[in-house]
Amino acid sequence: MRRRTTAVISTLALPAVAVSAYVQAPITFQVASATGECAVSWQAPGVTFQAQIPARNTAGPGMAFTGGSGQLNVNADVLPSDPAALAKVITMDVGATGGFTLQDRRGGKVEVSDLDAVLPLGDATFTVRSTAHPDRTRIPVVTDTSSTLDPKLTRIVPPQLAVHLTGLRAVITPEFAQVLNETFGPGTAKSGDAFGVCNGDVTTA
Repeated sequence: MRRRTTAVISTLALPAVAVSAYVQAPITFQVASATGECAVSWQAPGVTFQAQIPARNTAGPGMAFTGGSGQLNVNADVLPSDPAALAKVITMDVGATGGFTLQDRRGGKVEVSDLDAVLPLGDATFTVRSTAHPDRTRIPVVTDTSSTLDPKLTRIVPPQLAVHLTGLRAVITPEFAQVLNETFGPGTAKSGDAFGVCNGDVTTA
């Protein structure tokens, strides 16, 4: 259940309207929508990539995510009115539809679906199934190593946020590297290999 938020409007410090929400940290918002696209740079000889939802704005291999939900937390007692300050205290746990399949000519296949990501820095877990491990298992597939948040307060009462995320650099986790090596052969991937760069948008209810 979302905590009750009291919005206080002040024009003393800024020429624009500033908003502060006095609650016990963190301030939690439900995610109304989350979308994103990733340009995929990782490749291995003989292994093909196919997105569940193709990216529209990405040259080369890419995938899209839609229909997101989850929570956005502002880790502060007061909701900052300055976007730069607000960006520093936002964390999100977002799930979305989308994924990809990797396959080689010998019949090896890895299916990756059902994103659940901790943003802006954290693991992105997926449900993974492979020819080496046919049972579906949720594991960390990539880790976010850098990104930039551009948040905006789109409604004052009750507060509503829109966050644009850019430059999220995803690298392969040890768990996913093991799946790839067991499926396609030793040396296919290693932990820390660059997987791709993602951008996204999250809005709160």
